[in-house]
Amino acid sequence: MRNNLKAKRNEKALKQPELAFMANCSVTYISLIENNHVVPAKKMRQQLAGILECEEEDLFPALY
Repeated sequence: MRNNLKAKRNEKALKQPELAFMANCSVTYISLIENNHVVPAKKMRQQLAGILECEEEDLFPALY
């Protein structure tokens, strides 16, 4: 499932470690999401959308 996490993260000029710290998860987990290897749980999708100041649907359009 494709997502826009990397693009949105880059728009905010955040590096993976910075986003991982803000989301209280590992850099590996952020990488797995960006490379479409895992689909994060609803709570994590909401948290990432909040950090990146966008709608959850913008990050993960295939789920909606």
